[in-house]
Amino acid sequence: MSQKFSGKRAYSFLKKIGFIRFAGSSGELKASKIIAESFRNMGYNVSVERFKIWSYKIIESSLEVLEPYRKIPCRGVGLTGNTPDDGVIDKLIYIEDAGKRFLEKGGIWLYYGGLDVEKYRDITKYGPKALIRVEENPSRNPSYTDIPVEWWQYGKIPMIRVKYGEAYRLMRSKYKKVRVKLIQNEFKTFSRNIVAEKIGEKYPDEIIVIGAHYDSEYGTIGATDNAAGTAVLMELARIFSSKKNMRTIRFIAFGAEELGLLGSRKYAESHRKDLEKVKLMVNIDVQGSGMGRISAIVSGGDDIKNYIEILGKELGINIRVTQGIASSDSTSFAWKNIPSISFSRSGGSTFYMHTEKDDLKYVNPLGLEISGILLETFLDRVINAIEYPFKREIPENIKKNLKEYFEKRIGIKIK
Repeated sequence: MSQKFSGKRAYSFLKKIGFIRFAGSSGELKASKIIAESFRNMGYNVSVERFKIWSYKIIESSLEVLEPYRKIPCRGVGLTGNTPDDGVIDKLIYIEDAGKRFLEKGGIWLYYGGLDVEKYRDITKYGPKALIRVEENPSRNPSYTDIPVEWWQYGKIPMIRVKYGEAYRLMRSKYKKVRVKLIQNEFKTFSRNIVAEKIGEKYPDEIIVIGAHYDSEYGTIGATDNAAGTAVLMELARIFSSKKNMRTIRFIAFGAEELGLLGSRKYAESHRKDLEKVKLMVNIDVQGSGMGRISAIVSGGDDIKNYIEILGKELGINIRVTQGIASSDSTSFAWKNIPSISFSRSGGSTFYMHTEKDDLKYVNPLGLEISGILLETFLDRVINAIEYPFKREIPENIKKNLKEYFEKRIGIKIK
């Protein structure tokens, strides 16, 4: 087949949504309207599915060393509650990855390491007044982050983030009394999934879902994560709007992914019966780097993995293919026993994901087009195969990983 994917056209769409699109914000709503209108103009049957979420707005965050006085730049962590208006003051305690050796009651914790729901639960038992989370890479500014609302069952601990260098200086200092202040509004609002469908000509009850989240993290335009992925999705939708499709194709732009896959989780829960017809979910998350490399994470069998590897060789595109789970919307479908693939492209601005530096500087049409050619070819073959080529099954080891992901990362109990 001759590829029709245009990196220039995809880049043009990317620029249309190149603004902050945080879940529940006016920016996310604006982007949803642009996407829905574009789908309609292509001739798709379009539905907008609204759902409730918790969102937030950081009003003020600060970190001060009291003696000798020094103010340290920081970023508030969303959905972690508030300090009193004048902040909290206490001694600084260094905590390493929630290791029991380091844990102490009270204080303000300088916390290095990852957090999951189990660590968070254990930390709350010690009652720290606040957590200062350390950005682990010394070259990065503090990330914009938040916690899943499922963690609230164990209480809230106000959190801020600081650069590694500032944290290291704090840890080595003999002056250990600090003040942390975090004021934020946490509120219920709405996000939206935008669904565009074209019924299959021969196998209408066999559905291929192609998805990408269009929201960005708080405070960033999210050029690679995931305005570029959304742009690839829209260019693929344009191509397939005028092509034959033996199977039904369903393009979904998900909202609120950055708050814990909320859009795709809501979609999967709301369409349980319909999901029985879904053969495959193809997810597009993190794209567009002008110089980079493509990866695919397959939550499915060896047949899918091998197919993608062979296709990459055929097209002359090197692609790293692994089996497992991605921390993205594909996982919400794999959780419902639907084989899923998450395609990404790393390099350039992806180093700065979830910071203000994830901008258009290192994103260009070529980076979009390389992924687009691969995806267009793969989808065309799957959608129009005379006999569907893949088993509809999830290997047991991946099911185990899925259970662990939702229980430990998100905080949802899986029976």
